[in-house]
Formats: sequence, structure tokens, C-alpha cells
Amino acid sequence: MDLKILLKANPSLVLLSLLAMIASLIIASLRLIVLKENLGFKNSLAIWFSSQFLSNISPTHSGGEIIRFFAISMVTRNSKISTNIVLFEILLDVFIPNILAIVSAIFFIVFRENMLSAVPIFFSSFNILVWLTVFLKRRKVYSIVEGFLKRTGIIKYMQPSLADLDFKVDNFKLAASVALTLLRILLVSFSIYLAYLAVGIPLKPFEALVAYLYALSLGIIPLPAGALGMEIGMSIVKPGAGVVLWRIIAYYILTLICFLYTLVPMKKLGTLRSSK
Repeated sequence: MDLKILLKANPSLVLLSLLAMIASLIIASLRLIVLKENLGFKNSLAIWFSSQFLSNISPTHSGGEIIRFFAISMVTRNSKISTNIVLFEILLDVFIPNILAIVSAIFFIVFRENMLSAVPIFFSSFNILVWLTVFLKRRKVYSIVEGFLKRTGIIKYMQPSLADLDFKVDNFKLAASVALTLLRILLVSFSIYLAYLAVGIPLKPFEALVAYLYALSLGIIPLPAGALGMEIGMSIVKPGAGVVLWRIIAYYILTLICFLYTLVPMKKLGTLRSSK
């Protein structure tokens, strides 16, 4: 690929693409507030920006859940609430985009004759199956996690026992959380759409959405931020400079912003206690 294409990218569209990514994190922060009203917007922003930073440097684009668990536990002083919230967020972020990826892939196979779309179907099905197994066997999983926390001395944050968790959410929170999850997906796909436009590659909004869904499904590859897998997923829809530019925006630039944003707010989380 000619690097001159990237160097000639439209700076205004690059900035808008970055802002769309930042907006997606703000939406994730709002979703966290929906699940725990008295967490506070500043705390929620700090938690999610820090979570995104860790996810971007962790294998399979995961790891941020650890930050969210401990940060919410420290603020609320209740690990039961923290664990339920994080697990519910995982459920939303795994099941919704992977189901959409499977539906989109079937559409592309049938109507676009894009047989490579069978790859996201396999990976999305695998993601759903793995996490469904985790949720169905969550008590056994909790026992393993709790044993590890006891050995490492982190158990002081664990009240009550993880094995006693009851995973429930009311209808309003469920509807609002699903809506915000979908909005976040749309914002990230809009960021991809703008990145492609910035380098002069035509891409329809629907194709940008599918490219993001495919990227998420293949992001399970055990490299930091799902590297390689996400690029392959996007390239199934439209390969080229747009893939590289968006990964620069969503990985390098956003990671730096999240790191800088995290430095001060996360120091305060150790001392902050929200009113119950």
C-alpha cells in the first residue's frame, strides 16, 4: 500500500472519525450510569477510558473488564454489584454485535456472493458459544476466580461471595442498555465510514457497519487489540488504506488519548466513594 495515500488523508475527516470513537466511549459511560445510577458521570468516564486503554494493549481486545470490575468495586464498595454490571456489559458487547455479524454475513453471502463472509460466521458463533458456556456455568467460573483472588490477597474487595451472585436487570435498564449498545456500534461504524472517506475510498454506511461487526468477530485472535483479526475482518468488506487509517485512529491515537485521560481521574478512584 502506498503510504502517500495515508499522508494525504483529509485531516477534517480524520478528526471527525476520532471524535466518533470518543463519542462511542461516552455512550459506553452513559450505559454504565444506567446500570449504576449513583456511580457519577466523571467516574464512569474515567472507568471506561481506562478500560479502553487496557483493552487496546491486551490480547483479543479484552482486559478492560478487569479495570471496570475493580474501579466499580472501589467506588461502590460492593463487588456483587460490580461483577453483575461487568458481566452484563460483556453479555451486551458479545451477543449483540456477534448476532448482527452473523445476520450481516448471511446477507453478504446470499446477496453479494461474498463467500469470505463465512469466516465471521464461524468466529461469531464461536464467541457466542464460549460466552454462553461461561454464563451457564457462571457459579463454577466464579469459584475459580474467587479462589485466585483469595490467593492474591485481592479478596478484601469481594463482599459477598461471587458464587452467590444473582444476575438480574429490570426492563428499563435492559432496553436502555441495548439501545446504547446499538448506538455505540453505529458510532464506531460511522468512524470507519469517515476513515475510508478520508483516504478517498468509497464505502456505504451499511458496509462500514458490517466491516466493524466482522472486525469484532475476528478480534478474538490473541494479539493486542485483536490486531490482524480486526484488519482481516474489515478487509473482507473493503480492503485498502481505509483499514489502516482507521486502525491508526482507533488504536494508536485513541490509546494515547485514553492513557492521558486516565492518569489523573483513575488516581482519584482509590479515594472516591459514591453515596449509597
